[in-house]
Amino acid sequence: MEALREALARAFKYASGDAAREALEHKGYLEWDDYIKALGYALRRELTKNASPRGTQ
Repeated sequence: MEALREALARAFKYASGDAAREALEHKGYLEWDDYIKALGYALRRELTKNASPRGTQ
């Protein structure tokens, strides 16, 4: 449970930091859709980075 909490925290930090800044620099504004996509990307990256191969723990 702690690993998931940490992964979520890192994903939120990325989405509200680097990804938001990139969208603002590129478009001049941030849409919720941009934020949700960045959050999904970051969370997938975090979870697959820390995932063990199927069947192992």
